[in-house]
Amino acid sequence: MSIDKKELLFIYYFLCKIHNKFINNAKIDLIIYLNFTNISNFFINTLTSLGITIIFYIIIQYKIIISNDHTKIIDYILAEYKEKT
Repeated sequence: MSIDKKELLFIYYFLCKIHNKFINNAKIDLIIYLNFTNISNFFINTLTSLGITIIFYIIIQYKIIISNDHTKIIDYILAEYKEKT
């Protein structure tokens, strides 16, 4: 079985993309954790400069997304409960 260069290149880029996705998710998880432990923005920005975490303002965007999703879930559950009673 022979793998041509196109297939090999596709596999290589696919694996790189998967790796980057997991690395980025780990960076997001780390910055969310640091933010909830009240670490200063200066410290988080220092870690960003070192390439360890992502930029601090992204955490604000994630908090908004999480808050909106939570609100939708609660509204759905309350509406479902109201229909049952």
